[in-house]
Order: sequence, then C-alpha cells, then structure tokens
Amino acid sequence: MTEGERYWADFRCNVEDDPGTLRELWLRPATLHDWSRLLRLVRDDYAFTFGSGDRALSMPADAGAIFAACANETRTLRVHVADGATINAHFFETEAIELDIAPWEITSAASLEAVFTFMRRLATSLGRDVIMTFEGGAAWSERYEHAIFRARPSVAEIAHSPVAWTTRAEPRGRFVDGVWMLDDEPK
Repeated sequence: MTEGERYWADFRCNVEDDPGTLRELWLRPATLHDWSRLLRLVRDDYAFTFGSGDRALSMPADAGAIFAACANETRTLRVHVADGATINAHFFETEAIELDIAPWEITSAASLEAVFTFMRRLATSLGRDVIMTFEGGAAWSERYEHAIFRARPSVAEIAHSPVAWTTRAEPRGRFVDGVWMLDDEPK
C-alpha cells in the first residue's frame, strides 16, 4: 500500500473540512541556492510551465534571475505532478520556499502519492523538512509543529499528523507528551 492510499481518506476529510483553502508546501529557511536546486529538480524530472499571466516564458536556471524579474511582474511556475494536479510557485520571497496546491486537484490516492513523492524528493535534495499545511494564518513555528504532512530528508515515509483544523490554520488541540490531543479530549 502506498502512502497516498494510506492517507487518502484523511486527506479527503481535511479538504472537506475546509474546501476553499489552498494547501501549501513549505521549506524554511531557504536561500537563492535552494530555489535554484528546486528549479533543477523540476526541470530534470517534471513537466512544468513557467510564465507571467497567460504568457509562457523560458524558465531561467538561476532563481536570482526570476526574483529580479518579479520586481516588475509576477512569475509562476506550475509543476505537473499528476494528471490534473499541479504544485505552484509564485516566488514571493527568497527566505522561504512556499508552494501552493489546490486540494481539489488531488482527486485520487495516486495523485496524493505524486505530491508526497515531490515532497520527499525536495526534502532529500535540500536536506531539510518539507511540510504541507493550510494556506495563510499561522506563524511559521505553528505551521511547522502542526503540519498535516511532513517529508524528512533522511526518512523514506511521510509523517502524518491527524490534526483537526479550523479555517486559517488554527489547530483545535495541542501536543501533550508528544501526542496530539484534541481540545475536547481529557488531558
């Protein structure tokens, strides 16, 4: 059984709880070198589109050139990880790699597994954790601790935290002795 199959029901429940919110993949801290390694991973192993608005552009190998161009107009990288499922970079800041996922595009355990594969490969390439969390809201430290899924560079399996969330990434619980406890459970 793949991890996509193992976590498919939990992922679908997560989406049903907050259907209109994007999910994000985060890696922080990051550097321009990290961004360039992401670009190399995408260029070498994935179908992708790169552009500004509806205009297709050639993707530079150097992330610094992308960020410099973003001073004048936005750039978007769309990584096609599975049939109809994309992971999108908008190049907001160099200090964090933030990638958007439209959860309604993840329509099967196979497409979820493709996202996990991307997360594992990025974590391994950069030597740091890559987390999936809700879009916006919480500070980085809260996002990191309450990640929905986590890929670690030295661990083959995806870590899953079956956290019950409300909108805007506010957890309804806390860790007690390393175990997630919902607020309505006994302490």
